[in-house]
Formats: sequence, C-alpha cells, structure tokens
Amino acid sequence: MHCAIHILLLFLFVPLFGIREKGYRTDAKTFSEVASSEPCSWFSANPIHCLRSKYVFNHSPPCTYYIPGLENKLEVNESIGCFFKVKKDVVEDAHSYYLPKWDDVSTFLKSSSFLFTEPREEDTVGDTGATGAGSG
Repeated sequence: MHCAIHILLLFLFVPLFGIREKGYRTDAKTFSEVASSEPCSWFSANPIHCLRSKYVFNHSPPCTYYIPGLENKLEVNESIGCFFKVKKDVVEDAHSYYLPKWDDVSTFLKSSSFLFTEPREEDTVGDTGATGAGSG
C-alpha cells in the first residue's frame, strides 16, 4: 500500500513542480553560423578529434587543431563540422611607402646635427638658472 501511494505521488504530484518546457529562441544561430565566424570550436580545440580525423577517418581535409594566432591554417570541411574560413586581409604594397632620397637624408642630418653632438658646458643650465661656465 505504501509503495502504491508513493508511486502515485511521483506520477501525479511531482510533475506539478517540474521544469516547464521552454520554446526555442527564434534568434538563435545554428552551429554552422557560429562556427563560420569563430575559429575555436569543440572540433578544432580537441586534439584527439583532430588526430582521429586525420589518421583514423582519413578526412580530406582533416580537422586542423586550433592554435591562437594561426587561424589561417584552419581548413573548411563542412561534412565534419569545420566551417571557419579566414577573411582575406588587405595586403599592403611595399612600393606605396615613401623611400627618402639621399638628398632628403643628408638635409635632415645637417638640420638635426645638434641631436648627435654632446652639449657644451656653456650651453647647459642648472636648476637655479646658472650656466655651467663660470658658476661656482
């Protein structure tokens, strides 16, 4: 009798205090949408998964292990859950930089020669305003 009442309470009374089912979010992203913008996923951060992908399952291309700073080494293989692709960066043209001519450099060095010489004692001024020469 005790067991029957206990089971009846479990089936009828306990569900009243249970967690209610919630609906799915309408703005939730799918895994592929998130994984295409984030380089680190469960697949790429798990070294065992990456090794199995390459040596056991022989995926082509295999899941590449994620190392911060080397995101450009990750390859896309949607069939195994690897969606991240690096966006192409703008490559700078080295010829677009200004390279000074020798005349520019020599003019600069002549005009800034004071930077490369030791100050003379007459030119130094102490905290009191007295010059280095003749003070004392």
